[in-house]
Amino acid sequence: AGTAGAASVWAAKELQRRFMDDVKALVKEHPETSMDDETGQPFWSGTRRFPRLLELNEESDEQVAFVMSAARLKAESLGDASAVSPKVAKDALREARKARSAPPRHPAVLAKSLVEASRSVKDGGSGRTPPTVLSFEKDDDSNGHMDFICSASNLRASLYGIPPTDMLATKRVAGNIIPAIATTTSAVAGLSCLEFLKAKLGKPLASHRNAFLSLALPLFAFSEPMKATEFPFGTLEDKTFTPWDTLDVCPSGDGDHPTLLELVQTIEAVAGPETRLTSLSLGDRILFADFPPFNGAKRLSSRIYPDVLGEDDNAVEDGFVDLEAVVILQAGTGSDSEGEVEEALDLPPVRYFLKATPSATKINDPAARREPTDKGPEKHSKVASRDRSRGWNRGVTGWLSRRVSAPSSPTKAP
Repeated sequence: AGTAGAASVWAAKELQRRFMDDVKALVKEHPETSMDDETGQPFWSGTRRFPRLLELNEESDEQVAFVMSAARLKAESLGDASAVSPKVAKDALREARKARSAPPRHPAVLAKSLVEASRSVKDGGSGRTPPTVLSFEKDDDSNGHMDFICSASNLRASLYGIPPTDMLATKRVAGNIIPAIATTTSAVAGLSCLEFLKAKLGKPLASHRNAFLSLALPLFAFSEPMKATEFPFGTLEDKTFTPWDTLDVCPSGDGDHPTLLELVQTIEAVAGPETRLTSLSLGDRILFADFPPFNGAKRLSSRIYPDVLGEDDNAVEDGFVDLEAVVILQAGTGSDSEGEVEEALDLPPVRYFLKATPSATKINDPAARREPTDKGPEKHSKVASRDRSRGWNRGVTGWLSRRVSAPSSPTKAP
């Protein structure tokens, strides 16, 4: 009874951890009167039920059934296929309950007992036996697999006041779930790999296929891939981009990284005439903004790498960083332009390469940069913030409204 007894102790501790300790931690984090931070509604409402707390009880048929089934599978993985008796399961629950109410032991004694318990389970009391992996089979009632699933699901149901189910109902549900998960996942993975192979082998677009499948109908349908959605590129009427595109920029071949001012000018030039870059960010870091308290004169004259970007390990490893640029169409400056709203424009993510790349726009190439009317970082900062005289609050409010109304950055190709 060495392996069965040790496995029963392990099963009782698993029951305590998964159906008692974890539930208590959940209730502590979300009490019955807590509110959902996202919706502002009571957290325990709708489909959520407040769980009731369980205690170890050797007289509970559900707990005894769980310990018996879990201990049997544990012992079988260690080479002992004998069933665990109800008496052994009750003894394990009783010992776990007493240990739970006992005062805490000295750390050294506790560590020694844990090592001995782990060694006892692995050894099984009769020589060291490496554990083996068990293969799930729902149609064999003698292997105890469905006994474990049924007892575990009933314990879970008891936490939320759901009536227990019998073995037949549990087997019917498991028979529907497991093949569906395995088959659907395999089909999606296989079809995706086929398309990757076609792309790797350079097959024409006509050879690729979109797949639609439903195991419930069943339905398997294939069609030629649809054209990627196109968006207008800045203010350029003859240029578009798709969610797979990026705006690639890089330094020149001499190895010197350009300044932030040169990057801002390049993005504005590529986006088209009458555009202005209002913000440039890397993740949650704002690298450039056209409102206070951004220190434009000092920051614009700094080198992009490493002064502005910092020593980014991912950038060094990948060789590039993806930046989010918010570009707007400047409102008119004439007498009839009062009240005009600056319009946010679509632009793909800006990918800045740390080294010169043939396919990317070179930032310090005069042909690819639109120079501002006033030269230098100080002048550019004044031009970009000509509306700041109306107050810092207006600048922040306008920037936030543009950020909300601006389209989200397109998804980049993997």
